[in-house]
Amino acid sequence: MTQLFKREQVPRWIQLTEKYLQHLLKECGLIKEEVDRHDLDTVRSKAHRIKGTAGTYRLDSIAKLAADLECQATDGQDEAARRVVEALIRTVYSKLQEQHSDTSPTDTKRIPRD
Repeated sequence: MTQLFKREQVPRWIQLTEKYLQHLLKECGLIKEEVDRHDLDTVRSKAHRIKGTAGTYRLDSIAKLAADLECQATDGQDEAARRVVEALIRTVYSKLQEQHSDTSPTDTKRIPRD
């Protein structure tokens, strides 16, 4: 389902999304350290929160990776969790690059899902 926004709200939504992605990139670095320390309970908790928040921002690929990370952490799969965190970092970085490459975000009334 695509949510409609008033034209003047679109730039603000994009700014909020970019700010979230920047925060998430830092958070992913911390999560990677927690995986390295085998603190999978913390990883699971953070992955669960990311899954929900990313869904709110309509960042479906990030929400899916966070769900996968949550499962790997719950199952005690350190190596698999490490691979998912690395994929999550790459995806977040890619989304940030996309945010910067958008030249005319106010030309649309719809915020697309990824």
